[in-house]
Amino acid sequence: MVKKRKRRFGKYFLIMIGIFGICFFGYHQFTAWETRKLWILSFDQMVESSIENNSDALITVGFINGEESSWRVYGQNRAQTVYDYEVGSITKTMTAALVAKAIVENAINLNDTIDVYLPLKSRQDSSYPNIEALLTHTSGYKAYYFEWDTMIPRYLQGQNMLGGVSKDQLIKRIEEVNLNNEDIGQFNYSNFGISVLGLVLEEIYQEDYTSLIQTYIAQESGMKNTWISGNNQGDLTNYWEWEDNAAYLPAGAIVSNIEDMLIYLSINMSDKESELAFTHQQLADVAGSQQEEFNLYIDGIGMTWMLDTHNNIIWHNGATDNYNSYIGFDKEAQIGVVILSNLPIGQNRQVPATVMGPQLLMELKQLE
Repeated sequence: MVKKRKRRFGKYFLIMIGIFGICFFGYHQFTAWETRKLWILSFDQMVESSIENNSDALITVGFINGEESSWRVYGQNRAQTVYDYEVGSITKTMTAALVAKAIVENAINLNDTIDVYLPLKSRQDSSYPNIEALLTHTSGYKAYYFEWDTMIPRYLQGQNMLGGVSKDQLIKRIEEVNLNNEDIGQFNYSNFGISVLGLVLEEIYQEDYTSLIQTYIAQESGMKNTWISGNNQGDLTNYWEWEDNAAYLPAGAIVSNIEDMLIYLSINMSDKESELAFTHQQLADVAGSQQEEFNLYIDGIGMTWMLDTHNNIIWHNGATDNYNSYIGFDKEAQIGVVILSNLPIGQNRQVPATVMGPQLLMELKQLE
């Protein structure tokens, strides 16, 4: 650890939406925080800045480097124990793993449009998006569609706005939305699109998404302490509240801890699970999404995973109102990191996990 230093942060800096838009689930668009040459800070200094003068800050960092695996809790007067964090949009990679499993089982075809699986109204002049377009955020769907009768009351009560959107509302939107031809094929991060995949999975397996994902992460992935948020579990506070079987669960509802997330990191790095290896293969190009000073690149996208070909890193991040997270790895070098934080993005002096993660990966790779 470096010694704690007081740093004067000068100007406001906006991370471009192209990268940090994917940190947010739903209605967040971008963030600004006080910074001065943030890109010259080491990982330790980034953590120090985030926890300084914040007694509630709790950041758990884990890494795998070859055969070595370790984790540590950063915070003021915090015990080295396991805590439960919302992982936000990292949930999408688990939903993608379910889709990949269905593909391996010949239950889904990437090129099929969603009306092959869902009982939707037929269309004469346009078609519904296919499975691959949903997985790669190139379907043309927006991040979400506003449901006034559901979202406004929850917002006024300080709740997760998307947590009450029903599957019937999602189906209705699918049938109503006419996709813009200019948007189809373009990368546009969509929580709505991933939620549609949840409906497809339910239709195929005739089982609700919550049961499907809980079975997969517990029985097939060995993650025993990971679950869907909203059931009053967890040892931290301010978790998002979700209605049972809410439509947007597949896009950002998972709660997990560092031990389980290191298991998830390990099986993604190992390729032993064939469906997980499938999710890392590039399906679409993404142009112009980069922040070089922070080693943040999106050059392509697999099945929800962001692909950084500059640094040979496969990654995803997540954020809810009160948590943010990052998972990233270099398969070839067998180095990976997980960062779980109970700090909302935009809080004073808090460095997002999406900035700390690549920095730690680069530092670990330089030690090789």
